[in-house]
Amino acid sequence: MPTNLVLQKYQSSTAQGQLVTRENAQQIIKAAKKENAGGVFSCCTDDTEGTDHLSQIYQRHSDQFSNNSENDAAAMVAGFLRTHRSGNPRFNLVPVPRPHAEHHVDTTNLAPRSDHNFGRPAGMPGATGLPVGNSVAGGGAASSSPTSAAAASAATASATTNAGSSAAVGRILCDAKAKQPTWFCNWYPKAPQTKFPEYNNLYADGGVCAKWDTAMKLGDNTQGFERLHHSIKSDDPNADWTGFCDKAAIVCSLLPEPKRAVTTENGTKLEPDDIKGLLVMAADDLFDRAAMQAVGSRNNGRRSDDPNDPYPHQLMPVLIDWAKSGKAYVLDIDEGKDVWNYAFDQTKIEEFDRPPGSLDPVLPSQEGHTIKYQIWDLKSTGFSDEDRHYASWIEYDAGGKLVTSGWYEPAEDESNINISKKNNPDFAWLPALKQGWDNPTNWSGRCRHNPNIDLAEVAKVFMRSV
Repeated sequence: MPTNLVLQKYQSSTAQGQLVTRENAQQIIKAAKKENAGGVFSCCTDDTEGTDHLSQIYQRHSDQFSNNSENDAAAMVAGFLRTHRSGNPRFNLVPVPRPHAEHHVDTTNLAPRSDHNFGRPAGMPGATGLPVGNSVAGGGAASSSPTSAAAASAATASATTNAGSSAAVGRILCDAKAKQPTWFCNWYPKAPQTKFPEYNNLYADGGVCAKWDTAMKLGDNTQGFERLHHSIKSDDPNADWTGFCDKAAIVCSLLPEPKRAVTTENGTKLEPDDIKGLLVMAADDLFDRAAMQAVGSRNNGRRSDDPNDPYPHQLMPVLIDWAKSGKAYVLDIDEGKDVWNYAFDQTKIEEFDRPPGSLDPVLPSQEGHTIKYQIWDLKSTGFSDEDRHYASWIEYDAGGKLVTSGWYEPAEDESNINISKKNNPDFAWLPALKQGWDNPTNWSGRCRHNPNIDLAEVAKVFMRSV
């Protein structure tokens, strides 16, 4: 399980039997905030983990917190717990455009509305230019899946209805590739895997940690630590998604790919996949959290969480800026509470004055307003199976100011690879490496993830592999 920084700070504060002082409480709260921040993009924790840890300690040991008027640690902790139920880390959150204040549009829980005549779309344009999926109009019930010939006929009719006598013509807002393409890196699930465990679990016999123990003559220290601190049982409710996809996304989007096997001094052969696993474990030491940028809030399944966030008008300018700067970025492609981070290096966004293909039109909320439609084509060299294809709309007033925006739902026919299974990403972030990462002398100390791993030794192996 992840290291409980809050418990460590609490235990050190009360080690000699003394009460937690106000100064101690400040350090404990700081640890809680750090845990919260570490969980926002994590594939194994949520963004309230630190707050939850502190709440558990305070409920059980409130009498250990000083509560006199001059040193009121209890009031400080209680106040934090009242006001910090959500992590909301202080990262470099990218400024995004807001709806025009004059219209008082609240996008907090925005969803396509029936008064917009917004029904679930028939689908998005496929590779052949024909619409795919089921047709749903104006919030009505879905029709049965048509045959290929019927689908083509329905597509033609829908295009004529939506676009008039001619097909919608788009403007390319962005068509960019990252300077360094992404590469495949395993996300290393924490739950034990029955298929190829030596490849899928960092702690497995014959896996990355076991090989590192052999190479560095550490007995089973690395493997044992990994199994003790970074594994969960197969019946854990989050077993199907808990792992290290955030760390995999960092290294595969920012570091050169290990392509050559490396044999250590004692004859242990580390394959490229083993070296990728070492990089995943070293990611926290290479990652510059302060330089990271992000947009959107993580959905942890709470009633207050908005699955439609970030909205198209928020996400689009940010992705375009990142893509045109030649950088790969990371998306949590699941808008639910599960986290699936993948790095994307190709971005194409096209905008239309009319709904393209078989997308249902959205009626403006006021006369004189206009609707623009967008098709998003986001690709990953390293994870091509996870390519995303989204559709959205943005409403502007007569003066061209933003009013609101929304996502189209995916088509029912998920057998077509051109349809994303989810409406929209949960959040997007742009990772950054610490300066000087490419100098092996800057890789020093013990790995934060697993202290049995010497970063200097990892650097030697990594530099030889590329």
